[in-house]
Amino acid sequence: MRSKNRELYDSHKIERRGSVRMRAFRRRSGRKVLAGLLLVSLLMVSGCGNSDMDPLCPPVDVSYTGQERDTAVVERGDLTPVFQADIELSGFEEMNYSITEGKLAEIEMLYKAKFDEVLVSEGDRVSEGDTLLTFTSEVLEKKSKEWSSSKTNASLRREHYRNLQALDENYDYYDEIVDLNDEITLADEYAADVAETYNNMNLVATNSGVVTFIHDSVKDGFIVTGSPIIKVSSDDGYYIYDRSEKPNMDKNKARFSADIDFHVGDRFDGKYALSEYVVEVIPDPTGKTVSTATDASSSDDTETASAGDSSSSGELITGDKVYFKIVGDDAIKDKAMTISKELPVLKNVCYVDRRAIIVYDDKTYVYKEMEDGTIRVIEVDVDQMVGLYAVINSGLEEGDTVTIPD
Repeated sequence: MRSKNRELYDSHKIERRGSVRMRAFRRRSGRKVLAGLLLVSLLMVSGCGNSDMDPLCPPVDVSYTGQERDTAVVERGDLTPVFQADIELSGFEEMNYSITEGKLAEIEMLYKAKFDEVLVSEGDRVSEGDTLLTFTSEVLEKKSKEWSSSKTNASLRREHYRNLQALDENYDYYDEIVDLNDEITLADEYAADVAETYNNMNLVATNSGVVTFIHDSVKDGFIVTGSPIIKVSSDDGYYIYDRSEKPNMDKNKARFSADIDFHVGDRFDGKYALSEYVVEVIPDPTGKTVSTATDASSSDDTETASAGDSSSSGELITGDKVYFKIVGDDAIKDKAMTISKELPVLKNVCYVDRRAIIVYDDKTYVYKEMEDGTIRVIEVDVDQMVGLYAVINSGLEEGDTVTIPD
């Protein structure tokens, strides 16, 4: 192995004596030597390490590169882990309501229709069939007034004939009353037709949910065609965090994350973009997950919401899926958010810049700088990643210097 590394060294020295025009390129490439050394070492001397974390290969002098390397010193102290996870809103559906240019031109031509008003605001809860936005039409309003007047007159005349018959049984206005009934029925049909035409012109909710968006144009009194004017979102009312392993998940991220148990009633901070929330663990709303009761000491830091099933508070969540609800049940919910919570402080632990850690074949390594200026590839036992640092169980000691690879 030593001879192999020496060959790398000699080869690089020969190349360094080459063309001056290639020096800049060599300087840029020099930093890649460390990664190459690690790969060669791991592939050619696998199994040369031991349980005491001895070096995997002999020391290699890389000081000939003439290039400054980023290094980090191993420190010892207290760190505060923060649990973070992404949760998704269950059953999220979003309906976009818009008006095409063709439809707007058609209703303007046939009915002289113009935009009237928006009947909802962001955050309003609507049901299927509710009117969201209305138009007004000169043509339809004229017809509506005509038939309304006709119905009123017919109703008055019918009432007059009925009163006459009540005063004198000899009066027979049966045929007149029948004709007036037909006239009233016809007026009702025309009124229904006008209402249906308006309903087809207006924007009417086809789903139940919460209004999450209203285009600025309608707030200013005009319609923009082709783009969503109003958005209505619906959901199951809770978020899901899935702890099961997925094919595309970052296994290293999960491997070095802080372990945490979830109990009913535990609260976490939630954030998406500029929106901030407080979310709370709830029992499985689907009834599929089994929770295990725990004593109060297992959740001393748990805050219990005033709403919810207090009888299950403190129960340990054992399934892969953890369910959350927003405390206060805000009307507008983001489709996803990142939750976080500070965990108990890690006291007097050994840690180093997490960029120094190299993961290869499910093992973790560092480039450790020796007192004589050489570098050794050292296997280390990483407990977890805390912010910018990696907590080291063994393999390094306080004061050790490691090189940060590119």
